[in-house]
Amino acid sequence: MRKWTILLILSLTNVGFGRAQVEPPPGEPPEVPAEAARVHELLIPPALIMRNQRALRLTGDQRSFIIERIRDARSRHAALRWDLEDEMDKLAALVEKSSADEGELVTQLDRVLDAEREIKKAMLLLAVRVRNILTPEQLEMLKKLERRPWRRPERPPRPPLQAP
Repeated sequence: MRKWTILLILSLTNVGFGRAQVEPPPGEPPEVPAEAARVHELLIPPALIMRNQRALRLTGDQRSFIIERIRDARSRHAALRWDLEDEMDKLAALVEKSSADEGELVTQLDRVLDAEREIKKAMLLLAVRVRNILTPEQLEMLKKLERRPWRRPERPPRPPLQAP
């Protein structure tokens, strides 16, 4: 019964198994639904900036600012995730009751959705704050880098293992 209750709640709130893809840790680019693609195109994932910091020629102040904002966001993200899990547990407990009060369920669902909204808001603010510290030239370079497919650096082939 508990398994089905949790699955129902997760499907109602659009969290759970797909949540890790929708809400990655700060600094990582999220998967973007088609309807949010326009906004996503305007934001630059902090992870892309970190991977290309030398090419962007980040100043010491820019680098320090970005590191501090990511550190703050990760801390806040962890606290918000704890809050979300707590609210999800409360919702699951309400749904598990043999006779659930609809008003109580809706109120708790609103709390779950508020917790999710806070997580998404924190992620958006991080991306905007990081973008705002970059120069127009750095932003242009990032747009070009973001369009490039990611490839691993090529390594020379390893020599075959020799028997002792």
